[in-house]
Amino acid sequence: DMDKHIVIDARDVTLRLGDGDAAVDVLRGLNLAITAGERVAILGPSGSGKSSAMAILSGMERATSGRVTIAGADFSRLDEDGLARARRGRIGIVLQAFHLIPTM
Repeated sequence: DMDKHIVIDARDVTLRLGDGDAAVDVLRGLNLAITAGERVAILGPSGSGKSSAMAILSGMERATSGRVTIAGADFSRLDEDGLARARRGRIGIVLQAFHLIPTM
């Protein structure tokens, strides 16, 4: 249905970790559009980039290239304070191994 509002929009997102010969593309060309009320499951084997994708979509990690817009906020244009404001009240994260972070 084309009249549904897209709330999560990722376009050609890349995440590169490391430098030079040691650089690894963890994500390459991720495209994702999720509309309001839609439920999505991201599945894949260990090491396929699921957690990295979630880190970028939640604003916890910055994409190397591409564009991520969440609820109208362009995450690539926001500084750390702006990202924190954009996340507040909109994005919740439950980590699989949450008990490993004693400060939380």
